[in-house]
Amino acid sequence: MKYSLCFSILSLSSLTWAQINFPTSSTSTTRQNFKTNLDFRETLESRAGRHLLLVTLLENLNQPVSLPRFKGKIAYQLPSTLKDESTSQPLIPNRVPMAPATNTCCQLEDVPETPTLGSRQPGGKLQLQDLLGECSSAGVLSIQRGMHFRLFNNTEKQLATNLAEILLSKDSFSHLLSVTAAVRDYVNQELFREALVNIILRRDDVGMVMPMSPEFLPANVVSNTKEIIQSQTSQQENPVVDVNWNEPPYQTYDQSEPEFNLWYFREDPEANSHHLYWHSLFNNASLDRRGEFFFYMHRQMLNRYKVERLTQGLTEIKPLTPDTWDKPLPLGYFPKLGAESGTPYQGRPDNLALANLTDISLPLSLLKDWYSEIESAIKNRRVITAEGSTINLRANQGRDEGISVLGDIVEALNSVNGELYGSLHNLGHVFIARVTDPRGRHLTNTGVMNSPATSMRDPIFYRWHQFIDDIFTDYKASLPAYTEEELSFPGVKIVQSQVTTDGKRNELHTLTDQGEVLLPGIDFGSNTTVRFRYNRLNHQPFQYNILVNSKSYAVVKAKVRIFLIPKETPNHKAPLAVEMDRFLVNLKKGNNIIKRTSSQSTVTGKRQRSLLELQEALFSGNITESELSQFEGCGWPAHLLVPRGTASGPAFSLVVMLSKLLPGDAALSADQEKVAKSAFVHCGLPGSDVPDSRPMGFPFDRPVGWRLQGRSNMAVTDVRILHQDSLSD
Repeated sequence: MKYSLCFSILSLSSLTWAQINFPTSSTSTTRQNFKTNLDFRETLESRAGRHLLLVTLLENLNQPVSLPRFKGKIAYQLPSTLKDESTSQPLIPNRVPMAPATNTCCQLEDVPETPTLGSRQPGGKLQLQDLLGECSSAGVLSIQRGMHFRLFNNTEKQLATNLAEILLSKDSFSHLLSVTAAVRDYVNQELFREALVNIILRRDDVGMVMPMSPEFLPANVVSNTKEIIQSQTSQQENPVVDVNWNEPPYQTYDQSEPEFNLWYFREDPEANSHHLYWHSLFNNASLDRRGEFFFYMHRQMLNRYKVERLTQGLTEIKPLTPDTWDKPLPLGYFPKLGAESGTPYQGRPDNLALANLTDISLPLSLLKDWYSEIESAIKNRRVITAEGSTINLRANQGRDEGISVLGDIVEALNSVNGELYGSLHNLGHVFIARVTDPRGRHLTNTGVMNSPATSMRDPIFYRWHQFIDDIFTDYKASLPAYTEEELSFPGVKIVQSQVTTDGKRNELHTLTDQGEVLLPGIDFGSNTTVRFRYNRLNHQPFQYNILVNSKSYAVVKAKVRIFLIPKETPNHKAPLAVEMDRFLVNLKKGNNIIKRTSSQSTVTGKRQRSLLELQEALFSGNITESELSQFEGCGWPAHLLVPRGTASGPAFSLVVMLSKLLPGDAALSADQEKVAKSAFVHCGLPGSDVPDSRPMGFPFDRPVGWRLQGRSNMAVTDVRILHQDSLSD
């Protein structure tokens, strides 16, 4: 089971040193030759093939499973026992007919009936009505197709787990595929997607690579795209469609609204997709330090947003505290966003206030009660479990033993006492998402705060998460301050540290360029592939160059921690520390040169592929076993690693720290090649403990009452971040 349930330093000519190199994320593995047809039996025999057969079920979730997909290469043909013979295949309006390829797979197998006391035919074949009956008993069919699935509602989220459990109970992959394809057209589309992600993450015989979330296309993109395709078809093979959130018609704020300036952050497709996959991945209570990841991933997302506001001249975020919940929310948000299924997301007008959700008997005061209990637990430094025992919220021997317990309570998932501490974070999202129709009177769709695939688009997300993060700040402030023994590293000295971009020392350069996603054109009136392009923030490649001296005769292991902090950080006791990289080094006696490129960061994930791009890679063999085992889809987008600069170049401090490993530190036993290919800072390590036992964010997770300067194992370098609109400028 996957888990039990992504220079020149000084003048060195006279020095002796050891240069430390790091494995890159690319893997030189022989690729298979490109194929033109897909053989079902052969596909079932490989891990990549099985993964292809599962993820292709995500294609066109609104359309019947029997229709050809993946350019006609795959058409799932259900056995008679698992399909309703009385229903004919519906015609899809405005959809270009697609004939299956000559050797299209796949004829799915009958599934043996599981013997039970109520079995109609012991030893017989599973029937569709029995499979759907099991789904109905588990509540899976209670959410209508075409409605938005509320991932921040723990009750609904459990339904996806229930469906996954039903499907995973089948004894072989081929039987799993049959039942998964059979229920696909009967369950809510978004619920099905979440259940399938759950299945993929829990099976050893498929990969972990997930496609980019499709929830990024504007509501009116279909009609616009058809017009563009018709005008371009004669000019190029793959039509190009530009979808830019800083330009009409998809722009969500007028340029006079300050929030417009952060379009590149909030509306970025990969950032939103990372957020979705992170929540899907960490919907597993058994993951190592799960609650701490909830705290730290969201804190880093929030810190990055606040840094962007600071450098772009915007005001500080005002947290959405309980005293503001019944007050008008000044700035609304209209996403102009389509949905993978169902109707487009509801806009949120200016000056609406949160209200009781009367149709489900959920008073707003309940959130205040939960918040009060959580704050009381932090003050008392212990939580009360559902059984009446207590768990201390404390740090012990360099490790933070309370943060994961608290993170699980606040989110809430795997809470030790859901009745007492409730579901503060998740139901806060639900209240905000339903602000336009809290009584359920108009049966309107919810807003983007309903789903992690879309929530960070709305500026209210950051006000809500500032409130949530302040809870963790209170907890961290209750812990003892870091001691000199914890902060220091005797015998290790950073002689010099710098960062270089294109030969320019201590400069980072951001620019506006274009991202690109390949999507099938069939739903846009074309049989070709459509290239969707969008403006985005990016940066030029850079390299850290760090000279470290070690006095120890033995090899010393050290964790390198790199942060960017704006010089104008509002609160120096809680600096806006943006983590840029974290990795392990082995220091030899004398001077060691550490060279590390921006592409090697363990903060960022590998570029997410669209479903079509992933299908092509799996089909052609253009993906390695190692790549299949990564959390591709989870990890902060590489192009957003560097905060946006300006023409004048805002001043930042590049903080490099080398810290000692704790006794028994998980870094000692971690597979460093696996770590190098991961985005473990935000997403952990597949099948392993987090390869760093110190608290996430160390040493900036607790109030900073100590000085950065003057410490031999820390270096502070002044850097500037310059921005240009494009590479051609």
